[in-house]
Amino acid sequence: TETRNDPGSFPSEDAPSDTSRYFVQSPLQLSTELVLNPQTGEVLSYIALYNLALAWHLWGLNTDDQETRDFYLRKAVSLYRYAYSIMAERRVDVNARLYMSLICNLGHVHFSLGNTEEADEFFQLLLEAILCV
Repeated sequence: TETRNDPGSFPSEDAPSDTSRYFVQSPLQLSTELVLNPQTGEVLSYIALYNLALAWHLWGLNTDDQETRDFYLRKAVSLYRYAYSIMAERRVDVNARLYMSLICNLGHVHFSLGNTEEADEFFQLLLEAILCV
């Protein structure tokens, strides 16, 4: 995973509240060994939705206008949640890296919007996933 800052350093309480830290900024890419089966469409949908969400997420963080920023970030939440529902409800088989990327970014975008309870839920899922790997 690619992050903007050193993943080994965590912000201190005195650090500026830079919400552009600690999220996965790399788009998902298709495997060159993609096997066509009934689940392929779901996997392609998951990847497309995740990458669209990431684009809105990045645009939101790179705009100075608060109203536009929040609009973009809410779009990102919606698309990340849809990707999450494909993974969860339709049981798309994703590896741990893809799962952790999604929940990390969902937590980050919620945090950026000031939705701390939702952010904490996703960060808790991320912690649980890390402990299981």
